[in-house]
Amino acid sequence: MKIHILSYLFLIVSSLTAYSKDLYVIPVNELGNYLWDNDNYEGSGYYFVNLSDLRYWGHSGDDNVISITPSNNYPQNEYDPKFLSLEKSHEILKQLGLSPEDSLFIYNYKNGEVSTQPIKALLPLFAYINSPLGPDKDNVDKEYAFGFQLPKGTGLTGDFAYIGKENPFAPGGLEKIIWQATGDDHFPDQYIQSQLSPESINKNESYSYLGRDLDFYLSVVNYQIKENDKIKQRTAYIMQAKNKKAELVFERVYSSWEGYEPNFLPRDHSGSGQWTGQLFKEQGPIFYNAASHFTFGCNRLQHLNTNNPAQFIDILCDNRL
Repeated sequence: MKIHILSYLFLIVSSLTAYSKDLYVIPVNELGNYLWDNDNYEGSGYYFVNLSDLRYWGHSGDDNVISITPSNNYPQNEYDPKFLSLEKSHEILKQLGLSPEDSLFIYNYKNGEVSTQPIKALLPLFAYINSPLGPDKDNVDKEYAFGFQLPKGTGLTGDFAYIGKENPFAPGGLEKIIWQATGDDHFPDQYIQSQLSPESINKNESYSYLGRDLDFYLSVVNYQIKENDKIKQRTAYIMQAKNKKAELVFERVYSSWEGYEPNFLPRDHSGSGQWTGQLFKEQGPIFYNAASHFTFGCNRLQHLNTNNPAQFIDILCDNRL
């Protein structure tokens, strides 16, 4: 299963059942942050649920092109956002496998509170040109982003949400991971050698977080590698999660690469911005916000249950620029 994520408000959608194995997420942010010419929307208090990437979910290339333009006439300002007709909105929802009878469940993962909005009350769909160069007159449909403009006061930046018949979220919210420095050498040099094959290890800092159900261990490793006959400096983050029986349930090495930057340990080491816990009622624990920067794709929710065949939950963020 292909998968990806972001740290704003998220929309989690399943086009099959309330507890589909193929859940994916859509980031939601303040509407003004999406628009190139946003003078009329910046600070307006409106949020936007971007459905654009759903048209390519399970498809490739032009298999599922959705017509957005209501006529052959462009708006006076080609960047002007606009509401589509109800007829066009229903047509697009049907193509995406969504129904006006579904509901939008907005979930504050910090405290577990859920609010609900009927989809029919969020229509018509809102659309805008998502390109700094303006629309391609021969292929304008692909230049549009479209989705729900949420009423003022609906949700907060950083919330999650879901479209479906039933609320899938587990009560209680997630727990924030606060890394504490530890003197224990949880990842000895021999282990680091086996994971990274470095020329040398310059520094090895260890941290831990003892959670409600899982305990996390992190090592920040500054090391050297030989690349094209040159010695280069690298930093990696090795993380393990263990259950209360000290059994390993998850392990991964995080390191920087083109377009990706891990998000562990701010300079004051007071907290990481990562979260863990049970997000969905019928799924195991997840790990969220491992990266602070994605040039390509999005941040992601990682399953920590080794019995789950899917490693991640996709976030469809429409990161086309």
